[in-house]
Amino acid sequence: MVACTISENRWQVGGLYSIRNGESGFSIAKVLAIDPGVVSVRIYKQTFPHRPKQIDPSALTLGGLNEKGMGFGIGHLPLTARAFELSFPVFIMKQEVTDDELVGYRTWKQSGAGPYEPGAANEPPAGGDEPSGGPSPSEEPSPSGGTALD
Repeated sequence: MVACTISENRWQVGGLYSIRNGESGFSIAKVLAIDPGVVSVRIYKQTFPHRPKQIDPSALTLGGLNEKGMGFGIGHLPLTARAFELSFPVFIMKQEVTDDELVGYRTWKQSGAGPYEPGAANEPPAGGDEPSGGPSPSEEPSPSGGTALD
């Protein structure tokens, strides 16, 4: 039996792709960066009932609280390569990735967090650090002076 692997080489940084958006049609995703096993994308607010073959990139927005209409986009979403593949991306065109678009990506990289995969546990990265920065229950002192697990 031959194992299938997903190759990130098929996607282009700066590529705009139409992707499936659940049952509501299609969205546009821009590939911001590609890391081993991870495709970082920006997903725009605009949705389409049918897969678009061409788009006007200047019309794409993330949306906002004060913007008319429903929905919003996501400035940075690190997906597993598998999760991106399962959105059935179809290349439309390529454009440059700006420094402003990479702010969320850089923050994510510095955090050491893993990618998102729908349906996965999406646990925090290994390393033992608790989100609160405090000790884990096993490190808390017990009344006897040892740790809670002593």
